Amino acid sequence: MTDAPARSRRRRSDSEDMYREEVFTNLREASIHRLVPVRPDGSPDRSRGTRFVAVAYAETDAGLVPIRCELDARSLEDAIRALPGALHRSLEQAFPHHDVTGIRLYPNP
Repeated sequence: MTDAPARSRRRRSDSEDMYREEVFTNLREASIHRLVPVRPDGSPDRSRGTRFVAVAYAETDAGLVPIRCELDARSLEDAIRALPGALHRSLEQAFPHHDVTGIRLYPNP
C-alpha cells in the first residue's frame, strides 16, 4: 500500500516545477526546446530562469538514438550558437569509441 500524503506532496512539488515548452528547429538536424518556467496557474514564474535544451536523433546501425543536452544559453541566439558544440560533446559521450563526425542527426524521429 502507498502512502497517500507522501504521494500528494510529490505531486504538489512537481506542479511547482512546471515549464512551458517552445520548440525551434532548423528542420535538418536538431531542435531547440525553450523551457519557460510557469506557476501552477500557467502564469510566468520570473523567480526561475529559462532553460534551453537541444534534442536530436542520431542515426546508427541499431536505429535512431535520442540525444538530449542542456545548452548553456540565456537567449535563443545563444542557444543556436551553443547547439553544434553541445551536440558534438553529447555524441562523443554517447558513442565514446566512434568517430562521431559522420553520424547523421535528425530533429525528430
